[in-house]
Amino acid sequence: MNKKIIIFLGVVLVLVIAYFSFYEPDTLSPKGRVSQVVDNYMKYTLGSLSDSKIDYDKARLLLTESLKSEFQTPAFIPHSYCIQDGPEKVQVDSINFSVNDQNQALSRVFVKAKYGEDWVEVWEFHLIELEDGWLINSIECLQ
Repeated sequence: MNKKIIIFLGVVLVLVIAYFSFYEPDTLSPKGRVSQVVDNYMKYTLGSLSDSKIDYDKARLLLTESLKSEFQTPAFIPHSYCIQDGPEKVQVDSINFSVNDQNQALSRVFVKAKYGEDWVEVWEFHLIELEDGWLINSIECLQ
């Protein structure tokens, strides 16, 4: 009987070790998660960026259902960015958090774009935290 318990505990220990060696906890802070959503949206939709990976389907996955309905075709890209020429680089400038009346977390993300030597604040992304994580609820042009 003691031998069975020792074998059982050994198997459990091996399973626990295996689980934690493959488990990668979500180590990003809320600001990191919000920034990642915006960065990915930019990479999936702006071909002018050196690290872009154009994928409109993946870009749509980062949008709320109401925003997806506005952006049914790749034509949504210029509309959502309000630009003619794509920037060389983009970066998140600031992130603000709040809570709405339904007690949902909201975030406003301001994004800068680099054109030549100049960095210009161009977009304000509004994100909402849903069951699926943070999603883009609207995109406003600041220029």
